[in-house]
Amino acid sequence: MKQIYALKKQKPTGNYMLPILVTLVFILMSSPLVFAQVPLKINYQAILRNHDNQLIPDTRVGIQISILQGSVDGTPVYVETHNVFTNENGLVTIEIGGGDIVSGDLESIDWMNGPYFLKTAVDPNGGTDYTIQGVSQLLSVPYALFSAKAANAFSGDYTDLVNAPDLSGFLVEETDPLFSNSAAINITDEDITKLSNLSGINTGDQDLSGYVQISSLSMVVPANETDPVFTLSVANEITAEDTVRWNRKLDSYTETDPLFSTSVASGITQQDTGYWNHKLDTEVDGSVTNEIQTISRQGLTVTLSKGGGSFTDSVNVYTAGKDIDIADNTISVRPYNIGDIAFGGIVFWVDGSGRHGLVCAKEDLSTGMRWYAGTYGNTRALGDGPYAGFMNTSVIISSQVAIGDDGKDYAALLCSKLIVKDEDKSYGDWYLPSKEELMLMHKNLDAINAAATASKGTTCESNYYWSSTEYDNEQAWKMNLVTGEVVHYYKTYAARVRAVRSF
Repeated sequence: MKQIYALKKQKPTGNYMLPILVTLVFILMSSPLVFAQVPLKINYQAILRNHDNQLIPDTRVGIQISILQGSVDGTPVYVETHNVFTNENGLVTIEIGGGDIVSGDLESIDWMNGPYFLKTAVDPNGGTDYTIQGVSQLLSVPYALFSAKAANAFSGDYTDLVNAPDLSGFLVEETDPLFSNSAAINITDEDITKLSNLSGINTGDQDLSGYVQISSLSMVVPANETDPVFTLSVANEITAEDTVRWNRKLDSYTETDPLFSTSVASGITQQDTGYWNHKLDTEVDGSVTNEIQTISRQGLTVTLSKGGGSFTDSVNVYTAGKDIDIADNTISVRPYNIGDIAFGGIVFWVDGSGRHGLVCAKEDLSTGMRWYAGTYGNTRALGDGPYAGFMNTSVIISSQVAIGDDGKDYAALLCSKLIVKDEDKSYGDWYLPSKEELMLMHKNLDAINAAATASKGTTCESNYYWSSTEYDNEQAWKMNLVTGEVVHYYKTYAARVRAVRSF
């Protein structure tokens, strides 16, 4: 069945008004029914031309398909959308049943409860502003779906079959001689009831006289413990006197010895013994008072109690030998370098302090993921530069909820859900990098790939990676991490994703 529509609509394009003439060709291909499988899809094609009857080739268009029940103004029982490109001849081809479902279920449509009509709506600019519409009645092809479903239907009840054979002659009483000779043939309903009453005690129906009663058994107690394992245990030496002493043990005791009280040892405290464990064997700087020191933090400043200076840093926990060096009465913080494995990822940028910067994940989160959540719109995620991706990611996720979120994954959401365990710590504050953060990764790509290979990660490919920096309501910035090429492209594009975080 073929139906042709010629529809006209004025729509602004660039700085002038351009009338658009769209020719829609609706083609439903049918074939002889087979009972194996009938695909729940309908082929649909449309040819787009402008007001001069010129083809509109290689252009992205938005299409909405609706199946109406009853009349051309009937109730929509199924609605789906497509976002596709015309080919070089201005032709678009889609499958009804293969688009993004808005409402309804194609498989559950009762095609015998018709008539049904196909309504098409087109936005030549690729969005959802459907300005061109047409409706035609579905006459035959979709009903093949119904006939495939209903063909050779059977209720499952043998008596519903026409001309069913009579099997009554095969239903006979059990006469197996082997079973008749079995002891089980004498089991009665009363026997079964008695068995059900067994619950671990004598209910009065059981005769237990043939069993030995516990009271008639004699207890044999060995005169001496001869267990070789016990005799080798330290418990073997415990005596009755020992147990008496345990019962009279002291819970606490205060020393009242007058000789000890006058000794210099009476002033020794637990803190003193702690100092002894950290004492120096020799004097190193001429002072006998400043070797024992404590390190304290007040805000961002760490201070030695007996002098020796202080240093300022962000609030972190540092471990001597791992994060800091202590030598010659001086504390120094070790810096991080590009390519270090730290904080759940690979260091690819460090600020002037040498202690803070950015790490990227050791592997891509996706080799092909869209930027948006299914609906175009301005998220205002325009931040750029180091650390800007964190705010961009939060803005994208919250804005997409308001604009329209179809519930499927997209680049920013994928990064926000990442959790990386590194030793005994988990890192869950990952985000989609800004455009400039991607540029920093490109500049240090050799170090990133070397570290990824050494830590069983994956290298960055010569392909485009999404940034979190938006270009406009339909496009965002992406970069080829190998070549450094930066372009903006449609948010529907499937690009690679690698998360980053700050430290």
